[in-house]
Amino acid sequence: MKKRIISMMLACVMCLCLVPVAAFAAEWYQVGSYYLKYLGSSQPPIATREITVDGMVREVTVYPEGTRFESFNGLYISNVECYVNDEFSFFSSEELATTGLPAQGVLKMPLYGSLGWEGDIWITAEGSGTSVDPTEPDEPDEPADITFTDVTDDMYYAEPVAWAVEQNITSGTSDTTFSPNETCTRAQIITFLWRAAGSPEPEKSAAFTDVKADAYYAKATDWAAENGMASGETFSPDAPCTRLMAVEFMWKHAGSPSAAAANFSDVSSNAVNWSVDAGVTSGTSDTTFSPDETCTRAQIVTFLYRAFAK
Repeated sequence: MKKRIISMMLACVMCLCLVPVAAFAAEWYQVGSYYLKYLGSSQPPIATREITVDGMVREVTVYPEGTRFESFNGLYISNVECYVNDEFSFFSSEELATTGLPAQGVLKMPLYGSLGWEGDIWITAEGSGTSVDPTEPDEPDEPADITFTDVTDDMYYAEPVAWAVEQNITSGTSDTTFSPNETCTRAQIITFLWRAAGSPEPEKSAAFTDVKADAYYAKATDWAAENGMASGETFSPDAPCTRLMAVEFMWKHAGSPSAAAANFSDVSSNAVNWSVDAGVTSGTSDTTFSPDETCTRAQIVTFLYRAFAK
């Protein structure tokens, strides 16, 4: 009898906990897009439609007019582009979150996350009769600077961070923060390096057993395997990136050049020799490199900046 009472009490508690979760799920809908990322919308999609935009056929998701969109699941929307017939203009993400989807036009919503640009979502209103094939729009003369509250001009990584954001290698972890001291994973370093190389399309899948096909880093790991930067059955994407891993990835991408020995007491590595000779990084002391020390986001973008931007 006592067990039955306890079971009934637990069931009641679980029901009460799940009510707000269910309400939240009913209010926000997940919308599949490039890299299978998601964002929040106030109403579910109705259909998809193929529309030619900028000379390319795009799969555009159709929503009711006035549907609101907001940053969701760690992603945020930036610089929404609105195409109405042959006209192009910017439509602010604030308008999209308050007044919602306009009656006419096709909107391109670039999504950004902790690693930078994650992909685009194309949307249009249900009753929109827009047919677009505009010429390439002129880029703004001076795009708005991104200011992070946790990156000041006197930081050693201030210029590398600005470069990485400008090159779409990565972006902030939010609209206002970069999180420079956050640990960088193997998935992140290989994605940063892939983007620094121009995001080349890999010819085949590496079939790492721990890399899902829809992971944001899938193409980067395929590219890494294709170019001899990674091998084996697994990639360990969530493992922290160490100083030795970081310089090995970059050294292999640079063509595995030879360099004079750095003579550290705690490591003997051609990649380390190259990184010191090329000015990518140096030792943590006169005699040590600390190869197993984990890298932060600030350190990784600084390494990349020194290796490939100068």
